[in-house]
Amino acid sequence: MKIQFEKVKLLLSEKLTLYPVLTGILFLVNELRNNAAFYTLRENVSLILIVLAFTLLVDFLSRKLIKNKIKAALIAVLFVFINLFYQDIFLVITQQKSLVNFINSTTSSHPEVIIVPFILIVWLFFTFFVLKTKRFFAGLNLYLNIVIIAFILLEITKWFIVPVPQIKLAENEPFPVNTGLQPGKSLTYITSFWIPIPALKA
Repeated sequence: MKIQFEKVKLLLSEKLTLYPVLTGILFLVNELRNNAAFYTLRENVSLILIVLAFTLLVDFLSRKLIKNKIKAALIAVLFVFINLFYQDIFLVITQQKSLVNFINSTTSSHPEVIIVPFILIVWLFFTFFVLKTKRFFAGLNLYLNIVIIAFILLEITKWFIVPVPQIKLAENEPFPVNTGLQPGKSLTYITSFWIPIPALKA
């Protein structure tokens, strides 16, 4: 048993770099769990194909451009994470009072003008550090592989435990509708009936 554990540990720490692609899968599982009911089948399929194509392309290009596969994976996963989870990152940043005060002190009326370059600079510094350092990052590679798999399993578990958001109809409010007008006469009801007009609630 211990030998098998060591083999798996070696595999996840030095051989496999699953987390760039698995980050895309994590995003898909989370997004579909929360919003699949609000999308059409075509939109759901398109989302899956686009996200998978994006993550696979980023992972492929990083491996081609960077010889060290662990370094390539680290750079790729941060790039994928920033692009897919930008909304969450944006919310976290805007909840920091010091950063909000700085953004408000600028002449820009759109916080994205400050936040997007800030995130890009962070990614570039991280990329430069990873490329220049002589560290092997085996421990970090093992950690990211395990953590991303754990998060995916957690999201899948939530799918079966946490109720999926559904569109519900509010109480029907009757609305009188004029069904026809006779030419040459004033606007009056010829016949009328009640049609319930549903209001959507998420």
